Amino acid sequence: MDIRKQTDWDRYYRAPAPTAYLLRRITSGRLIAALIRTGLIPPQGGSAVELGGGGSSFARRLAKRFRFAEYGVIDTNPCSLALFLDQSLPCRRKAELRSVLGSLPDWKADLVFSAGLIEHFSPEDTAQAVRAHFELAKPGSAVAILFPEDTGLYRFVRRILEFLKLWAFPDERPLDPAEVIRAAGCEPCVSEGIRIILLTQRLLIFRHKSEPDERSRA
Repeated sequence: MDIRKQTDWDRYYRAPAPTAYLLRRITSGRLIAALIRTGLIPPQGGSAVELGGGGSSFARRLAKRFRFAEYGVIDTNPCSLALFLDQSLPCRRKAELRSVLGSLPDWKADLVFSAGLIEHFSPEDTAQAVRAHFELAKPGSAVAILFPEDTGLYRFVRRILEFLKLWAFPDERPLDPAEVIRAAGCEPCVSEGIRIILLTQRLLIFRHKSEPDERSRA
């Protein structure tokens, strides 16, 4: 990770890579299937919050499949939030322009998740971003986090893209799942690798407890 550079999110949202649509379809499909297996999402009328989810490619599929009554997004990029609010969703929408590292809105949801968010921070801020998911989740609800996993395949594909000057995320830091689990303070009920997209992703889903366990209080 080149800490001197930051991802140009305006450019990313305005001109996504040609492969982005297919990759998002794959990851959103895997997320939906995993959430169904957990049985943590209400059959209808629930709510979702996506962190770093402006311009969300997940919102429409999630809202339709789980019949959410409300879908909220928190992001620091105005362009991405405008793209989200332009979407036609089968539920109420709300959006907040703010950082997950700062004060959070007084929201509580049945699903809180992020995809491609926590890997853009330092280790300390990554831990804070993970904890933000749980602050917004109802007791007993689902917290889902998708992030790039630090594997040999990921490093190989990224080196090729960097050599070809096609890599757009200079501040991305592939993670060891153990780092995310430590920050969450509990064990996931789902831990699933997604290798088909080559830049290996890891999906972790946690069941939020009303009280933190001993490890998170230590």
